[in-house]
Amino acid sequence: MSLEGFEVAVVGAGPAGSAAALTLAREGVQVLLVERGSFPGSKNVFGGRIYSYALKRLFGERWKEAPIERFVRKEGITFLKNDSAFSIEYEATDPTLSFTAIRAKFDKWLGEQAEKAGASLINDARVDDLLIDKGQVRGIVAGQDKIPTDAVIACDGTTTGLARKAGLVTMQEPQTISMGMKDVIELPSETIEERFGLDSGEGAANVFVGSPTDGGKIENSSEDQAFHQEREDHRVRCPYDSRGGPKNVETPLYGRNAGSR
Repeated sequence: MSLEGFEVAVVGAGPAGSAAALTLAREGVQVLLVERGSFPGSKNVFGGRIYSYALKRLFGERWKEAPIERFVRKEGITFLKNDSAFSIEYEATDPTLSFTAIRAKFDKWLGEQAEKAGASLINDARVDDLLIDKGQVRGIVAGQDKIPTDAVIACDGTTTGLARKAGLVTMQEPQTISMGMKDVIELPSETIEERFGLDSGEGAANVFVGSPTDGGKIENSSEDQAFHQEREDHRVRCPYDSRGGPKNVETPLYGRNAGSR
């Protein structure tokens, strides 16, 4: 693939990057989508749940072609003390508003849609720097390759290094970033549905707040053949990848650049 002639470089093929590349490609823009993993979704941080409004805007009725695990019908929140608990549960009137997903499947599918629209995707490419001339960003540096473009969209995560290099943001203070731990427990679909009181294809999400997390929260969501538990507190985030992709420690999925990784 020639690395010349691109108008825009999008760095990071997570949901934000692939959505940006898809939108530009549909308008006839020559777009290069650069992913440092072996494929979109191979490196990600994720709590298990995606809201569908953005997909509906991108694809219309075709959004349901995405690799969805379960639509979230049941919502709950539990307040915990050391010796007691109080729970509230309700059901979504429209369960298609959100769904559980496996990012290794979802991101790969979304990247493929960007390619079908005309974007060029390269994997296993780490962008280390920007081409800057007279204070203006003129492209990217990926390994030994210098790729000139008219614009760069940095979708490389909440702690984006490229935006810092461009002088657009500063390094975040540690106390402004939360951390979480995710535990994935594989269970048969029938067992999930029995325990959560769900029908086939339906999912549930529950947030736990209180003494066990020192004021933070634990969020559980059901996935096809899997049960996800995510814990967040106000200081640290140590995410683990869902099934289908390697474990890694990076930045939260939804942050400053709206879901880049």
